[in-house]
Amino acid sequence: MGVSNGTFFEMVNTSAMVDIIGSQNTNDHIDVNNADAKKCKDALAIWEPPENWGAGLRPEKMKEYFLEFFGRCEGFTTR
Repeated sequence: MGVSNGTFFEMVNTSAMVDIIGSQNTNDHIDVNNADAKKCKDALAIWEPPENWGAGLRPEKMKEYFLEFFGRCEGFTTR
């Protein structure tokens, strides 16, 4: 998605996503299957992003991008 590591790490570590994919603070790869991607979407849906989250973009808009991605991706891998 082309977001900064800090944006991704903060989203994972401050939402219930941390219970699904674990705490993220490094660039180690993550493999997430379809079922866990859907769980990430559900976890993110109830998360309220911090005011300055998302590298200057509107935090709610950035959250929408992730919700759409997790809802459509059928799983993902980070590298």
